[in-house]
Amino acid sequence: QSIEENSVRKGYDPRDFALVAEGGAGPLFAAQIAVEVGTPNVLVPPYPGVTAAMGLLATDMVYEYGATTYQRLSALDAGELERRFAELEAEARAQLEEDGIPPDQMVIQRVVDARYAGQGYELRVDVGSGAIDEPWVEKLRADFHDIHEREYSRRFEESDIEVPNVRVRGVGLMPPLKTAQLEHGDETPADAALRHEGTAWFRVDGELTEVPTRYYDRAALKAGNRVEGPAIVHQYDSTTMIPPGLTASIDRFGNIVIGTGAGARAATLETAGAVEV
Repeated sequence: QSIEENSVRKGYDPRDFALVAEGGAGPLFAAQIAVEVGTPNVLVPPYPGVTAAMGLLATDMVYEYGATTYQRLSALDAGELERRFAELEAEARAQLEEDGIPPDQMVIQRVVDARYAGQGYELRVDVGSGAIDEPWVEKLRADFHDIHEREYSRRFEESDIEVPNVRVRGVGLMPPLKTAQLEHGDETPADAALRHEGTAWFRVDGELTEVPTRYYDRAALKAGNRVEGPAIVHQYDSTTMIPPGLTASIDRFGNIVIGTGAGARAATLETAGAVEV
């Protein structure tokens, strides 16, 4: 339901995306969820249990400054708008300089809160940093119509657009994390990767059934390995479940990629459901 709220109801087709499984428990359930919503692939990053922490280390430093400047596009005071942006940009640059961000790693972005005249809520629209002229206004108008239609499935091109607030984001770019690549192996995982062969409980034909299952050590898997479900892949920070009927492959960056597309969907819906271990 959460995926539907953040995709279908906002005009996005889940079949156009991959589902990234994060957190300690996410990889346990991601494949079955992807099958149900129609997402063709699940990607389990090398360390799903600490994805948020890694993101914190790699994310850019961002400050946001805002100011009220109620205007309508039909009677826009470009000079006033430019003055507001300039004030906020100066604040953003000063803060980034105080944090020791060099000029070549600073990015200043302009944003406006926009709404149709009479609305009680706004949508954010990224705008260019160039001159606030007629082409600038027309692009803002067109972008707002598109964003509103994507968010609410409606656009009202005959309505005037209000700009109650302007914002500036000051971004300090951080160096990207370097991703190590795995050693390449055969399609069949090495014996060292197979911890043991046991059983796990899967829902088969609507009933919980004990199914023969292979258990793998993720640290021993190599790029190019393929893991046939049912299988469970263990690691220190998480556990990945590959249901019956699905196949996972290991890419060169160590991601587990589980195919859950149309063919896989038919197979797994016939043989398996949510895992109970």
